Amino acid sequence: MERLVRHFQFNGEEQLVIEAVRENFPVLREWIAGIVDELQFQSREKKQILISCDEIFTNISGYAYGESIGKVSVKAEYLPSEQELHIVFCDDGIAFDPLKSGTPDIQSRLAERKVGGLGLFMVKKMMDDVVYVRQDDRNILTLIKKSKTENK
Repeated sequence: MERLVRHFQFNGEEQLVIEAVRENFPVLREWIAGIVDELQFQSREKKQILISCDEIFTNISGYAYGESIGKVSVKAEYLPSEQELHIVFCDDGIAFDPLKSGTPDIQSRLAERKVGGLGLFMVKKMMDDVVYVRQDDRNILTLIKKSKTENK
């Protein structure tokens, strides 16, 4: 049985493709915010999605390409039967599986904590699922958020 999937376009294209530089995040944010509004996600869900997208885009732009500038492509799909929004980030930067990053120390005093990992920890907590695969020398990270609102 074929699953019904609603694909969202960016300027007539099946995905948003931009240079992975921090200054480009507002383009991604505006597009995702429009999708989330159209799907009538709750305010809290919208904030969680946007914060998670910010964290993932920031990590790609800051680490995936080292000193170089690469591109990131983002697809957005909605599965009505599961009421799930899937946001898929793809880059051909350095291989990195964020799901293998350990749990950061959130108990110690701030001055004693190791730097890094807190953003990915938050993403894993805010999203319903996060899936990573390395395929054809590309990082593919999917953020999944279930909607609490009925009838999309």
